[in-house]
Amino acid sequence: MEENNMTGAAEETGAVSEAEENVSPEVAALQEQIRLMEKNHTADLQKMQIEHETKYALTRMGAKNPSLAAKVLDMSAITMDNDGIHGLNEQLDKLRVSDPYLFHNTGDKEKIATGTSHGTPFADPESMTDAEYYRFVRRF
Repeated sequence: MEENNMTGAAEETGAVSEAEENVSPEVAALQEQIRLMEKNHTADLQKMQIEHETKYALTRMGAKNPSLAAKVLDMSAITMDNDGIHGLNEQLDKLRVSDPYLFHNTGDKEKIATGTSHGTPFADPESMTDAEYYRFVRRF
């Protein structure tokens, strides 16, 4: 019965056994290592998400080479939080103005002149005379 009183007294005073003392620093070190790994993982995940969103935005804007255009951007100025990505649109707008050659000109579709006609244009049958219509039909 006396032994029970001694262990009860040790637990009440907060005394730590010898085995717990030896394990405690190891556990603390492992917990710190886990915390650092989680922090690094979160940072890497955010970096990947920012890179993905940047390339996606460049593709939507009509970048000729999104990977190359992304290298011009200052990625340290782009941040991400629960509200979304901040600083990306401002940089993309500046890039579009400063280096327009990186982007396709969406307003003008370039026509390539080859010197040959590509097919026969069809006339509207409603605007043809009867003679023109019959000549047109005979070709087929």
